[in-house]
Amino acid sequence: MTTDLMTILAGGLLIYALVSKACEKYSVTPPMLALLLGILVAITFVPSRSLQESLPALLVEVTLILVLFTDASRIHLKQLIKKFQLPLRMLLLGMPLMIFFGAILAYHLFEISIPEALLLAGLLAPTDAALGQGVMFSRWVPETIRQTINVESGLNDGLALPVILILIHLWNSTPQTDATGLAQDFATMLFKQIILGVGIGLFVAFLSTRLLVGADRRHLVSDSYRYLALLGMGFLAYGASELLGGNGFMAAFCAGLWVSHLKPSYLHKLHSFADAEGQLLSLLVFFLLGLSLPESLAFDQWPKALLYAGLSLGVIRPLAMGLSLIRARLEFRTQLFLGWFGPRGLASILFLLLAQEQLKPPQEGLFAHVVIVTVSLSIFCHGLTATPLSYLYGKSIGLKKDERREWETSPTFRMRHRQQL
Repeated sequence: MTTDLMTILAGGLLIYALVSKACEKYSVTPPMLALLLGILVAITFVPSRSLQESLPALLVEVTLILVLFTDASRIHLKQLIKKFQLPLRMLLLGMPLMIFFGAILAYHLFEISIPEALLLAGLLAPTDAALGQGVMFSRWVPETIRQTINVESGLNDGLALPVILILIHLWNSTPQTDATGLAQDFATMLFKQIILGVGIGLFVAFLSTRLLVGADRRHLVSDSYRYLALLGMGFLAYGASELLGGNGFMAAFCAGLWVSHLKPSYLHKLHSFADAEGQLLSLLVFFLLGLSLPESLAFDQWPKALLYAGLSLGVIRPLAMGLSLIRARLEFRTQLFLGWFGPRGLASILFLLLAQEQLKPPQEGLFAHVVIVTVSLSIFCHGLTATPLSYLYGKSIGLKKDERREWETSPTFRMRHRQQL
């Protein structure tokens, strides 16, 4: 039901934005549109029951769509491939190694199946640079290193999403004795969840951007509604994909990739919205996390969860990232610094709730407790150490530029969470 409502509202927002100047001329306001849509939907589609129980899930969906869409809209693939080899190493080599090592630890520590162990490790693979803002604004840390952390954090949630979807399928699938049946089942999942989602997301974004640019050339779109139209594209891509059997989150991410080629005048306000008003949604998710933490610290396996959290943050990630950076011409202290500052945050929580929404396995409670404990520990550990460790690292490596790779010039690649929380 929430998907239907989201799709209708996103479509209405996009239509209004395309003729916003004419609407303003005749005093037709967005609240009027929203109210009329609500009345129409209530009369036509929605059963006479409260939607309050759906609000937490709706909050999670909205936040994840916003994060994936706006992060993807900042990606310049050519610049990324040419200028950002360090974060690409960490994303394409380090993150799979981190999932692998984390799964080995989870398998032995919690005595769960291999698909479950892989999924638990995958949920904790994305990072959130917002939890270590002291690093991002420290003058002691070389710009190249700050940009490496920034780009890795901004891109790994989108790259982790298809991995999470595949692991969820493996976790939830019925064992097949026939290899042909297993292959067909996996191919069907791959088509529905990923390929269909990608195709629908790109198609919606292509059609919507053509309509937006065409309407803008005819001076039909007011300045304040350009970014709202783009925002509506992300939610419309999500809703259309879900209704047609694809994965809406993949569609939202791919729609963001498509709109990234638009002129900066289209994207500036969208990114400003994500960096400012969008932070409110993130803080609401962290508030829900705080409500859940006491329960997680009271369950019977909390010592194991705390041990896993500590090893995941302090051993597994530094080891995986260190291996991915072996031939990157970085000093060992830099590899340790990059390995430590991989805070777990918003994406892990959202992916956890995404998994819980689709699955009801016996280990559901364990997964929730482990993710909640890990993210909570990361919030404090990385937040408290960001400024002092940045200072110590900067002092040890020296502020004077030399031939080391740490001091190479680095272009700005602006991802989310650049504002101080």
